[in-house]
Amino acid sequence: LLPGTVLGQLTATDKYIPSPETAADGSEAAAAILVGRVDATASDVVAVGLMRHAEVNRHGLIYDASVDDGLKKSVKWDQLRAAGIVVR
Repeated sequence: LLPGTVLGQLTATDKYIPSPETAADGSEAAAAILVGRVDATASDVVAVGLMRHAEVNRHGLIYDASVDDGLKKSVKWDQLRAAGIVVR
């Protein structure tokens, strides 16, 4: 995963994954932004993320492939704002 990836938190495990457009496991709500590059293909990894009290540039954000247009991105921005992260 690359820095700037918009993450959602899985309700069952409290782990973070790229936030899809829709899901039923909690990850559909954008809750954090990944700070550094991580390779989680083989196993879970510990990473640093922005969780609140932050302001970010919208051009630096990376979304799950299911979030593919401006309207969907603006929904993620609203979700991040609710978590305390302002997207400019």
